[in-house]
Amino acid sequence: MATTSLEAKPVALSTAFAVLHDARRELRLAADNSIELAEKLAAGAIRFARKVVGHLDDAAGEVLARAEHAIATGVQDGRERAQAAAA
Repeated sequence: MATTSLEAKPVALSTAFAVLHDARRELRLAADNSIELAEKLAAGAIRFARKVVGHLDDAAGEVLARAEHAIATGVQDGRERAQAAAA
């Protein structure tokens, strides 16, 4: 009986270490996948931020163009009224 007990311990120990190695591999895979997901999310956030900046820049350009046109029109109207009043 002592022989069977001694033989069972190495098998149980070997099985326990095999399970621990499998758990380590699964944890490593989960960590790698988490890092990959974080990279993809960060890349997506950067693409989104670039699009937002582009839309804001387009809107600001349009506002400035309209403001420039409104001011130029106002100045031209002012000149015409001043010339009409002087005449």
